Amino acid sequence: MRRFLIYYRLELISLLLFGCATATLAIWNKVKPTNHYIQLAFAIVLLLFVIPLYLVMRSNWRQRYRRPFIIGLRKAIVGASRFLIKIVGRFSFFHRGNVISGRTTVHYDFSAFRKDERRRRKSLEKQPRWRDMESPRQKLGFLYYRVISDRIKHGEIITSHETPLEISKRPTENEAMDELFQMYNEVRYDERNQPDEETVCNLREKLFD
Repeated sequence: MRRFLIYYRLELISLLLFGCATATLAIWNKVKPTNHYIQLAFAIVLLLFVIPLYLVMRSNWRQRYRRPFIIGLRKAIVGASRFLIKIVGRFSFFHRGNVISGRTTVHYDFSAFRKDERRRRKSLEKQPRWRDMESPRQKLGFLYYRVISDRIKHGEIITSHETPLEISKRPTENEAMDELFQMYNEVRYDERNQPDEETVCNLREKLFD
């Protein structure tokens, strides 16, 4: 019984909230108060049940029912399409002249349904943090990553095939950014070349503080 209550807790909460909202509506309809303050009180009580009901049902849909629904819908669409193609193929008036028989495979792109799932995976990925960087070289790479990410967020188009040297040649009025690119290009291809940690920290303050 305990497992049942734990597993279906969201459904039970939704049912309870729905019952309370329905009871409030029934009482409101039966009493039919003419006083505006009483009507407002009924409306507030109803909202106190309806809003949590919506949030609980939305959470339950996302956690438990959306994925099975999408999988079932996908199977139904693919099955219906194959059945339709099979039925259409039986009618001879669709064939003209010589006929080359073959097998048709139906595929559908359900990427739109997986949009939220990709967002959740992306949000769960651990983003790099300054405090996790152990060496000045890693800290310099972190600053480069942050700068490139910020420039992309602000609408600049930077492709993956562009090298740091090519990106650094773009005009900019930020001297700290120019210093970052120069330092990054100097140490990028030589792992033995470690930048000065104090210089890197000062550069961070110029860029982001």
